[in-house]
Amino acid sequence: MKTLGDRLRNARERKNLTQIDVSKQTGINNKTISNYENNVSSPDPLTLKLFAEVYETSTDYLIGCSEKSGKREDELTPDTLCIDVFGLPDEAVRQIEDYAEFIRLKYKQTKTSKRQK
Repeated sequence: MKTLGDRLRNARERKNLTQIDVSKQTGINNKTISNYENNVSSPDPLTLKLFAEVYETSTDYLIGCSEKSGKREDELTPDTLCIDVFGLPDEAVRQIEDYAEFIRLKYKQTKTSKRQK
């Protein structure tokens, strides 16, 4: 399972930014950014929000509540559930994600079928 540090690094690399680039944009020392990415320390909520803005992603993605990295489209809504999968093996997490997608498709098809009648 990806850690917060892994997700911060992945989000930064997707934007083709170095830690020094991010340091210049945010005013956060690049050693501190390195510590976050290596799970030595964790950013406070405001810093996490700043990273989400710079990396054009959501805080939900960064903290692991969503696998989608797109900005804002995966924010939690009242009908969204964040499931704690901490401690589960990667295979179990993939099975949970697969099952959730199966249910989404099943109910999407059901709604479509009802509209056509």
